[in-house]
Amino acid sequence: MQNINLIWISLILLLTGCSSQRVADAMRTDGIESRELYRQHRQQGQQRPYTEKSTLQPIDADAYRGYTRHALNEQSQLFKVLPNPKIAIYVFPHLATSDNAPVPGYTTSVTLYPRDEYALPEDTLSIDQAATEKQP
Repeated sequence: MQNINLIWISLILLLTGCSSQRVADAMRTDGIESRELYRQHRQQGQQRPYTEKSTLQPIDADAYRGYTRHALNEQSQLFKVLPNPKIAIYVFPHLATSDNAPVPGYTTSVTLYPRDEYALPEDTLSIDQAATEKQP
């Protein structure tokens, strides 16, 4: 039953593909060429000088104070990194590969979560989390 459905879908797609126009036939050729349009645009720009005065308003620095960067706020972190504890793992000495190559024991660490998460500026840590975060 699935083969019959697949055959019907293929047949319909084949027939609709053959019934569409060719790209060259579908494009209009009665308009202006790109070269002529570009030339007219360049001539209009040279003929019409800019006479309007600038209507820029002065910027209120206080309105954008929290969004601008400067030396004082560049070092502060707006989005605090949430704690992602590391777990120390000791790998015992073992033999690896098909040649039985010895691998000495070593310690490595992995983070508890796969990636670091960041808190929003309005989020705050609870008192017990803040106390544990300050400890080394």
